[in-house]
Amino acid sequence: MVMVYLQNKYRGERVHKDAYQTQWYAAFLNILYDILPKPYQMILTIVLVDDVTIRKLNREHRDMDKVTDILSFYYTPEDRHERGEGELFISLPQTIRQSKRYKTSFKKEMARLIIHGILHLEGYDHMKPHERKVMRGYERTAMNHAKKKKLI
Repeated sequence: MVMVYLQNKYRGERVHKDAYQTQWYAAFLNILYDILPKPYQMILTIVLVDDVTIRKLNREHRDMDKVTDILSFYYTPEDRHERGEGELFISLPQTIRQSKRYKTSFKKEMARLIIHGILHLEGYDHMKPHERKVMRGYERTAMNHAKKKKLI
């Protein structure tokens, strides 16, 4: 089962219309559900925020006083064992900056972040080289599927 909830708390400049469409995010969940070896039930809340909010969350939860692009949280500490369920907080201004810096479209950068965040909720990480290799492999595969489905 795949479910997506969207909360737009961002009040800045408008971005691509798909960023405000629950179905667009659900498509990425479905892609990952299809390619991961043992996917779990996926229930996701996506919260679009500004830099102030993401920095505050980053400081409170990771002791890092700086803006970041995306933060993944399980709904409860017990959900860490359930996997696939949680919240993604995405800074739209940071996503815009990164898309310009990486010379890619906003949609592609947003897709990359969504896939990255969902993989974290599925228990994948990139802190160690072997973990990074596995996670990046799934990211590439998911992005290729997204291109084939004309999501990006």
